[in-house]
Amino acid sequence: MLALLRERGTYPSAIVAQSMGEIAAWVAAGAHSVESGAHAVCFLNDAHAAHPCEGGLVIAATDEEGAKNLIRRVGSPDLVIAGLNTARQTLLSGGEEAVGSLLALVDQPGVPRLRRLSVPYATHHPRLEPIARQFESALRTLPMGPPQVPVYSIVGRRWYADADADADAFYRSLADCVIKPMYLREALEQFSANRPERFIELGAGDNMTRATRIVLRGSSTIAPLARDIFWLSSFMGSSAVSGSQS
Repeated sequence: MLALLRERGTYPSAIVAQSMGEIAAWVAAGAHSVESGAHAVCFLNDAHAAHPCEGGLVIAATDEEGAKNLIRRVGSPDLVIAGLNTARQTLLSGGEEAVGSLLALVDQPGVPRLRRLSVPYATHHPRLEPIARQFESALRTLPMGPPQVPVYSIVGRRWYADADADADAFYRSLADCVIKPMYLREALEQFSANRPERFIELGAGDNMTRATRIVLRGSSTIAPLARDIFWLSSFMGSSAVSGSQS
């Protein structure tokens, strides 16, 4: 998708990498080949297969403090905050028992709207450390170079640019996406002063696009792969998009 955008004269000033989308982000930034990116995905799948992690993710219409209150009400140390998307949207992760206990609260007074996501396992959870370590070890067999576009990790909460994108930092960053929470709102707020001409989401959905519209109201956003193929064809045939942010 990034190559297609470049063919139309659209060059990103930066890439914001969300969760395991960091694999695609590093490929798009030129630090990894497509082949190496595919190997990285397979390495992650192998690590999950070796260390099954039943559970799931729940999105709660509340802020961080509200999410902490939900965790206290559930009373399970296995339920953790997996991500802070916006001021009123937080992700919670845990095993089946913890997630089931959380969803059982849905009709109780003071409980925000809860929705289980279609993720068949716990993620962004500290108990997945064995998966993270196996994944990181396998990643170290892959060659890499410096990114040609600055990459921001919403898990690592930092920029990776030519000067500091060493291999160790890259491997740790990807492995941390398995066990540490995401800070999408914090990442987007960095652009509040100097907004790019357009934010373009290159993932299959539009979660980041919707968060951007909330955090940075009035921003020009687009999620081409979340639309139907006919709309995408029309979009790619237009030369109106420039100065994009993905």
